[in-house]
Amino acid sequence: MLPRMNRKLAFALGAALVCVGSTARAQADVSLAPSGGLAAITVKIDLAQKKLRFGKCASAPCALTDEEPIKLEGTADASKVTTTNVDLGGGRHALWVHVPGDGGSAFDAVLVGGGARPIVYAEETGKIHGQPGSLSGSALELVPRAGGASFVARGIASEDYGMCGRPALANLEVLAPQTLDWHRASFVQLSADDIASATAITATARQVPAEKPLASLLAPRLASSGAHPAAIADLDPSTAWSEDAAGAGRGQFVVFSAPSEVPLVRLAITIAPQTPSPSGAAPKTFYLATNDKLFSVTVPEDAWQHPGRAYDITFPEPLQTSCLALVLDDAYVRAGQKPDVSIAELTAYSALDVPDASLDTVAADLGVGGRRAEIAAAILKRAGNAALAPVARAWPKLDTFGKENALDAAEGASCGKDATRIFLSGLCDADMHVARKAEGALGHRCLRTSGIVEAAASFPKPTCSRMPEYVALLGRQNALPTLAGWLAATDGDMRATVRHDFATAANADGVPAQLLASMIRDPKYAAVRLALLRAMAPRLAEIRADAIAALDALLAPGADMPTRYLALEPLAALAKSGDSPSAARVAAMLARDPDWPVRRRAAELARDLPAVQSELVSAIADPSPRVRETALDTLAALRVSPAAVGVEKLLGSDPWTFVRVAAAKALGAMPAARDLDKSLSDALEDKAPQVRGAILDALAAHHAREYASAVRARLDDAQELPSVRTSAAHALGAMCDPAQLERLTELARAAADPTADAEDIAVGIAAVGALGDMHPADLASRLASLRDKSVRMTLRGAAEHALVAPAKCR
Repeated sequence: MLPRMNRKLAFALGAALVCVGSTARAQADVSLAPSGGLAAITVKIDLAQKKLRFGKCASAPCALTDEEPIKLEGTADASKVTTTNVDLGGGRHALWVHVPGDGGSAFDAVLVGGGARPIVYAEETGKIHGQPGSLSGSALELVPRAGGASFVARGIASEDYGMCGRPALANLEVLAPQTLDWHRASFVQLSADDIASATAITATARQVPAEKPLASLLAPRLASSGAHPAAIADLDPSTAWSEDAAGAGRGQFVVFSAPSEVPLVRLAITIAPQTPSPSGAAPKTFYLATNDKLFSVTVPEDAWQHPGRAYDITFPEPLQTSCLALVLDDAYVRAGQKPDVSIAELTAYSALDVPDASLDTVAADLGVGGRRAEIAAAILKRAGNAALAPVARAWPKLDTFGKENALDAAEGASCGKDATRIFLSGLCDADMHVARKAEGALGHRCLRTSGIVEAAASFPKPTCSRMPEYVALLGRQNALPTLAGWLAATDGDMRATVRHDFATAANADGVPAQLLASMIRDPKYAAVRLALLRAMAPRLAEIRADAIAALDALLAPGADMPTRYLALEPLAALAKSGDSPSAARVAAMLARDPDWPVRRRAAELARDLPAVQSELVSAIADPSPRVRETALDTLAALRVSPAAVGVEKLLGSDPWTFVRVAAAKALGAMPAARDLDKSLSDALEDKAPQVRGAILDALAAHHAREYASAVRARLDDAQELPSVRTSAAHALGAMCDPAQLERLTELARAAADPTADAEDIAVGIAAVGALGDMHPADLASRLASLRDKSVRMTLRGAAEHALVAPAKCR
């Protein structure tokens, strides 16, 4: 195109010499000669300077006296620059300059020979603003008119604005031929090819109003003008959408979303409400557009003269689409009227909308499988809250597939009580997919907007362990009364689960102490008061007086053993917060309660109660071996040395093996001392291997090298159990006795022998670990043979770990 750069192209305003819409690619001067009393203009496109230069005069070519910046990001393509002479009609022409850029942007300008300044439009155009999916920007286009003329139209183009995939401009204005000024306009923005191929349908007048469908299948999402079009599909024919545009609103449209799973067999349109507006008017023809189809619909009478009358629109075959647009065309306009074309209701019907159909019959179809079940689910989802009761009634009879569809339908409703009840039922379903879908609805979509407390209250007790969990997490403090009621209705593991979840809700941030106190006092929770106190344990200090009063009543003379046992937990919580009477009560129950399970529980809880330590030390002489064991375990955790003499006695003489094991552990937990280590060493001949192993662990904890020979004897005793021998090997490593290195190395290497048995391997691995703890300077050479690929993986891995492990001996 470069050879044409210096050519001058002349177009006559108002002259018939130039064809409508003739176009030239140019970067040279373009002149428009005068016609009909209008001035001539000359235009030059200067891409180097990004300037549009122009001038006006009586006769072309004109001097370039004015300029307009070419508003364009990026680089323009000179070979694609065009100038178009547009026949506006009425003897007027305009020059359209189009400069394409990169990235989807362009610069467009329109110049005319009339007015104070030739340029009437100069904008960067294209969908260049916003985010992907909703990009928008200024746009310019030619709209053909009768007789070969055209309108120049301007507006806003947007990715999310159009007629079901067909582009359309918002805020439409056209350049008026007579005034050469911009005026608001309205016209059908469908292409000529689309219109020519449209399927013609004549609406049929009904003798009765349109029946209500099972669900509203059309959801208005945008209108080109007028108020929000909700009134056109609200199932209320007394409300109406009005186009509120220029003239008769020709070209104004409403776009609906539709469920693509549901074929639409027919529509009913109610045009005039029962009380029509005097300024209202009825459409004579309009278009219905989907993504791939277009229908031209004719209304055979002026519907504004028949308030409330509905008209059926039946399609040649069921229409399956996710988008439907209604585009106004001609209207019935009365003389002298400035019409406001309106539509009261557009209603869509599916194949399930038959006489006597109900949402209950649709809900029953959820489990039949195939397309019918998909259609039923989509209809119920569009029915919103009205579908919830039918879905709940159908739920017990549905299979897994049907329940998944039911959950889909419930998600179309608000997250209120009825929908949440269905989600809770799904949460407890045996099928994993159903439960996961319900969990997603509760935990991701509804969250704390759900009506979970009200829904849960309709269940006499939870049907699975996850139900109280979600009620507590989502309902928080409002869930406490329901969870307390469930405590009374459940037992066993479920009761423990509910109590745990009650604790989650009760101990959450923001739950007022007054609420907890009132529940403790409330007579209706008397049967579960102890469970509530246990669940509220971390908060009891805040409601001390009420908690103590409740415990006093529970522990009155004659209280049974389970009550005394369970009451220890809240008593210990109060004692831990500094309540001395509660600590004294725990101590007394540890020392004197007639039932050993209560004394044992008190010994467990004494770990956090220094005031009970004296009774705890005494408890190692309790008649019950289980109490003695637990007291020893607690003393071990507390590392209490004053009990050492009593513990040594138990290690040497208690008849119960598990008590002697606990005694050895308790001594090992105490600070090392010669007398303690001697007692441990003297007991190494205990008849029970569990006790001998525990003693070896205790000597290891004390690093008692003085008794390495006694430990070595356990390691070398071929009759000893492997578990005791491995404990002995670990103990030697902890004692850091260099005299043991050769024996440990010998045992480690023996484990690599292909004929080694399981005991040799276990002892060898323990010996490797002991060598790693001691970490002599020649450790690598001692373990070299164990790193060969032929060695068992477990042994080889132990050797590799020993080499990199930090030394424990200094």
